[in-house]
Amino acid sequence: MAGGTTPQGSDPWAKPQDAVPAPAPQSPAGGRGIHDSQTVTAMPAASGTPHPPSPQAPSPYATPAPQHPQYPQQGAVPPPPVSPAGPGLPSAAYGHPAAPAPQQAPYGWAGGMPVQPSNGLGVTSMVTGIVSAVLCLFWPVSIITGILGVVFGFIGRSKARRGEATNGGQALAGIICGAFGLLMGVGVITLLVILDQTH
Repeated sequence: MAGGTTPQGSDPWAKPQDAVPAPAPQSPAGGRGIHDSQTVTAMPAASGTPHPPSPQAPSPYATPAPQHPQYPQQGAVPPPPVSPAGPGLPSAAYGHPAAPAPQQAPYGWAGGMPVQPSNGLGVTSMVTGIVSAVLCLFWPVSIITGILGVVFGFIGRSKARRGEATNGGQALAGIICGAFGLLMGVGVITLLVILDQTH
């Protein structure tokens, strides 16, 4: 031992100024190769007992250890809290406050969304009236669709007058086209009857 230190090359934890350089490995010709020399962990400690690893400071980048709350044992689940108003009843003390009761709508107003206009009869009247006028040579079709166009047109016009529909013009067009198709269908029938009697 030199100067109260450990044997030469046996203290791997020594400070650099106190450390003595390790002996150079022997050449393979001497019989021992580099793989036969001792490693740092295989060297004996200075006092004969291994040094405990130095405590490391916690890294600021390390993930924290999970903190588990104390859970009751399996099967011991606590019951849910009871409302001050009684079990199963909502309370303003829990969560959001209770919603206010809806106020009654003023007299004559139903509230909610406005009613959509029912324009179906006016459109149907116009379509059947046009079909009746176009197919006037096919007198059975023309007469049937003409009658439907006139009837649906009058119903659609009355709905438009009451404010339930907004297409009074389409219903009027259905009445006019349906009446024209009806008259043309009746005219074709009379023409066919007259032609049949003359021959």
